Amino acid sequence: MDNTQEIASPKTKARAQGVHIADIDDAPMQAVPTAAAPPAEAITVTGNGADDTLSGERITVLFHSQEGDLGKLPVDVGLNGVVYRMPRNVPCRIPVEVLGVINDAVQEVYEANGANVIKSIRPRFSYQIVR
Repeated sequence: MDNTQEIASPKTKARAQGVHIADIDDAPMQAVPTAAAPPAEAITVTGNGADDTLSGERITVLFHSQEGDLGKLPVDVGLNGVVYRMPRNVPCRIPVEVLGVINDAVQEVYEANGANVIKSIRPRFSYQIVR
């Protein structure tokens, strides 16, 4: 007389109940294509005070996220005592004078090259102009 019993694995039991459990032996699932997101509408950024002294000309800019925790925070720029806060990865309409301040913002980066240390000056913010 055979006293052996067939023991069902948890995966076999789950499949018997209509539940699919994936494991390393399963074929990869194909990604379902999704429609591309429509481009975000640009927001108009105003300062925390009056910016009457500016030209009134605005430009649309998209600030990209950057490395580290600080690279995910909004971009804060001060001009003549007025602070402008631009979120990252969202098109922003800003005064052209603010873009001038952003272009002037640089950071010094030091890199070791053997026994030498090389200093380079790089733009502080990564952005693109949206047309």
